[in-house]
Amino acid sequence: MILLYVLFVFGVVVSASGDSCTSSGVWTWQCKQERCVKAETTAVSPRVELNTCKLTCGKYSMLFPKPSGYTSLGKNTVPFVPIRVKLDRIRCLKGVCSHGVKWLINNAYNVFQRELQTTYNKVSLNTQQSIKCTQEAQQREVRINLILQSDVTKLTIETDESYSLKITTTTKAVVVAISAKTFFGARHGLETVSQLTAYSESHDALQIVSEADIRNDKPAYPYRGLLLDTSRNFFSVDNIMRLISAMSYNKMNTLHWHITDTHSFPIEIKSQPEMLQYGAYSPRHVYTHKDIRKIVDHAKVRGVRVMPEFDEPAHCGEGWQWGPKAGLGNLAVCVNKEPWQKYCVEPPCGQLNPTNDNVYDVLAKIYKEYLDLFDPDLFHAGGDEININCWNTTKEITDWLKTNYGGVTEKNFMDMWGMFLKKSSDKLYKEFKGKDLPMILWTSKMTTDKYLTKYLDPKKHIIQIWTGTKNGQIADIVQNGFRTIFSTYDTLYLDCGYGNWLVKGNNWCSPYKDWKLLYENDPVKILQTFGVTVTDQMRKTILGQEAAMWSEQVDGQTSEGKIWPRTAALAERLWSNPKHDWRGAEYRLIFHRERMIERGIQADALQPLWCEQNAGHCYYDPNIKGEH
Repeated sequence: MILLYVLFVFGVVVSASGDSCTSSGVWTWQCKQERCVKAETTAVSPRVELNTCKLTCGKYSMLFPKPSGYTSLGKNTVPFVPIRVKLDRIRCLKGVCSHGVKWLINNAYNVFQRELQTTYNKVSLNTQQSIKCTQEAQQREVRINLILQSDVTKLTIETDESYSLKITTTTKAVVVAISAKTFFGARHGLETVSQLTAYSESHDALQIVSEADIRNDKPAYPYRGLLLDTSRNFFSVDNIMRLISAMSYNKMNTLHWHITDTHSFPIEIKSQPEMLQYGAYSPRHVYTHKDIRKIVDHAKVRGVRVMPEFDEPAHCGEGWQWGPKAGLGNLAVCVNKEPWQKYCVEPPCGQLNPTNDNVYDVLAKIYKEYLDLFDPDLFHAGGDEININCWNTTKEITDWLKTNYGGVTEKNFMDMWGMFLKKSSDKLYKEFKGKDLPMILWTSKMTTDKYLTKYLDPKKHIIQIWTGTKNGQIADIVQNGFRTIFSTYDTLYLDCGYGNWLVKGNNWCSPYKDWKLLYENDPVKILQTFGVTVTDQMRKTILGQEAAMWSEQVDGQTSEGKIWPRTAALAERLWSNPKHDWRGAEYRLIFHRERMIERGIQADALQPLWCEQNAGHCYYDPNIKGEH
């Protein structure tokens, strides 16, 4: 007992199992100033494993994103094995849980236990421990109790994702109690529990903190997104599901699926099979209805909505060529037109033909199947990078403009674009049970101050901002009352910094966006740079942010390391909205990257492994000048 007290005073964490199961080794780790410091093992300082130290050191342990509410974590751990984890009880305060909620909970729990087992299988050293130590881990149960206050089964921007968590330990069991308003909060609670575990060398088992009390942990923003573009390069269903799994490890809740573009149309539209026939790269590069339902269900269980984008009226090329042959006229114009630089921002070109009424009938069919497949609470209608010269060099469009609007001035083209937005939106709303479905649009010429309130309505339209952080258009949009999602290209575009795929040199948005840049990207601070006094009402209109993985130069073989762990940094900004800078997250993010690797995600390395084992020694102090 005296030895335990001495070790505690000097900052050494001792497992709740006692030092009789301490593993052998030269190095031990001591918790000092919320960092695990490496030291040589001595007779009076039994070895503390690095994982044990990290789980019990610091206010937030190795949680990522860190909790936003009250957090108290114990300083001891206890060993267990995944097969001894069980879902002990499910309660819904408003009576018996619905079938839908039970289905989600049971599947989410199965995912939770499977991931514990996967981690254990991957890191286990298969060492021969003493019978006592092995038995202790095998005999202890981990009992999960869930209490929900509603039967909500659909994630929306209004969904309460908060949860509270309590862990207590007895001689034979660890009891985990998670209470939440909705399933989605409970799922986040399970993720937190999984992050309070790590491998124990001494027991060749997993270990979990013996005590925890986390109250009202909830996200700062309701929209925490990642965009994936599957038109430029195709991603398999397995690629997409693994990406969603990684999002769930970071409590991100929206996969913005940019499915189609001018390059390909890979999604099955049963009522209009020509789209796929003309637009898919091959029969192997297709998303069937079965594929999409599989992805959507996979996401829902993991607390992620799959939000589809149907980019229009630009970014429509391959897949739209069949109109004349079917007697419907030109559904799209400028398709594959050269020289492409005159008609679009990258090859191939293509824009819808707003003057052809058949376009709207085809769109209605696409919308109907999108709504049936995704059941979205938000719909992304693209709307960026319209090339006026494409329309201006198409005779049937210029003739129509002269007849209907009296000319081909910029205003005439903008009025036609506004007409397209209204007619296409009406088709969408009709398919959505006659209700207005919140529609997201990218920033564009239509969202500039000159046209913003002429064609767009703050009650109906959400603006996704992809301009640079220094563009004053951002302040105009927010001050006009529009809800926003920030995807500023100079901080959140994950493809920036690659070589230019069209010419020699770097790509248009270089340099590469480091995780520190994503971590410190705060929408409120961006607005303040324009002299905007950000009111509470303005804060509410900022729905969140989204990192964007455009796929001109990535596919399923190469994307994970470019997405993770950089996007994890954004995840903490969106969940906790910390007041500190990136330095307050680095220690935990380095560990979290290793955790993602253990779970099968090919996350990029951030530092040498030495830095994880020697916390605090990999900072650069600009005030100290080195010599060479």
